[in-house]
Amino acid sequence: MPIPLNQSPTVIRFIALIFSILAALYLLFASYAAISSVVSGEAIYHSGPRGIISENVSRTEHPEKFHEAMIYAWFPVLFSALIAWICFRFFRKLSN
Repeated sequence: MPIPLNQSPTVIRFIALIFSILAALYLLFASYAAISSVVSGEAIYHSGPRGIISENVSRTEHPEKFHEAMIYAWFPVLFSALIAWICFRFFRKLSN
């Protein structure tokens, strides 16, 4: 028999707020990592199957690999921003 969970709007609002805060915190950490890579001109490039092989690349030595590493560095920033925005909108929608 499954454990019954309280699914009242108050609990759902609280869960949406927690997810929004966690996504915003991850957004801050991922943004810091991506910005520091852009400023320093060095990034970690993952290659190979499933990104197992990683190497440090610089903007001047390998511009193509650096550009690809920056694309993969900014994806978590955009994704976590989207999740934080959706969760916060859901939190506000349930408050009405």
